[in-house]
This record gives sequence, structure tokens and C-alpha cells, in this order.
Amino acid sequence: MGEGFLTKNPKTNHYRLGLAILSLGGAIFSHHELYEEALPIVSDLSKTLDESVHICLMENEKVVYLFRIESRHPDRLVTQIGRTNPLHCTSEGLCILAFQSDDYIKKVLQKELYAYTPYTVTQPDELVSLLSEIREKDYCLLKSSYYETIRALLPPFIIMRQKLLLHYLSLDIPIE
Repeated sequence: MGEGFLTKNPKTNHYRLGLAILSLGGAIFSHHELYEEALPIVSDLSKTLDESVHICLMENEKVVYLFRIESRHPDRLVTQIGRTNPLHCTSEGLCILAFQSDDYIKKVLQKELYAYTPYTVTQPDELVSLLSEIREKDYCLLKSSYYETIRALLPPFIIMRQKLLLHYLSLDIPIE
């Protein structure tokens, strides 16, 4: 369970395969409902902005990438299906974290947070302030927080299911 290959539903106590299973074979959610619903929107956005666009969610206190639409130009950031990234230094992770319970946020912020670049925010009080700002603005814009050459934007394209924030769309923009 710790690696994300198996997850437990806290309401039913049933187990299911976790999203980490995607990393084993690079499986694509081509038959998944979300993929079918989001593909036209994500494709149009990627085409309009000429940037790669991701759909991701949170599992085991990490961001998991479900699928991505590539831009026309060579990509400067490699994000593979099933890859995980930290919550505290990615726009996707911070947006997901911003809408979690206070107890969950405290749990995440109590752990040691690694600084991937000189711009990574690792101090809990600064992160709480940033999460509050994200909730207020409904988007997150980070500059060089995980990769020094990438500005990450998570605009307010959030797919809602049963009033829970489940899936996020993000795009990464190279710093020129």
C-alpha cells in the first residue's frame, strides 16, 4: 500500500489497485470515463496554447499524472503516465492540497519537505499562506518551484464529481 499499488477505501474498507499500477506499463486511460470526457477539452487547450497539458489527481500524498496531451514543439518537461510528484512544490499538488481538510494539510506539512530548487517553498507557515491564496484566487502559478526552467500554471479547470475535487488539469510553460 505504501508504494501506491494498492489503496483502501476508508468508507467501505475494500481494497483496489492504486494508480501506481499505471507506472508499470505506461497504460493509458483510453477507455476511462475521465479520458473520454476531458480529451476534447484538453486537446483544444493544448492546441490553443501550444503547450502540453496534464490531467492528474492525488494519491498517497503525491500527484499522479493520468494522461497528457503533448504540444507541437519538443517538450522540455518529461511527465509520464503514472508518474508521481510531490504535493508541496508543483502547481497541481498545491491546488489539490489547498482544498483538503486542515488535518490533512497539517499531516502533509509535518513531514520534511525537500527543496528541489532555490524557489521551492518548504516552510509550513509559508505554504499555509500559499494554500490560502490558491483557495482565494482559484489558481496556482509557480515559477521554478520543482524545475528551474518551468513556470507551472494550474488554472481553474477543475472537474467536479460529487462535490469532491478529484481531477486537475495543468500546463507547464517554459521560462524564456
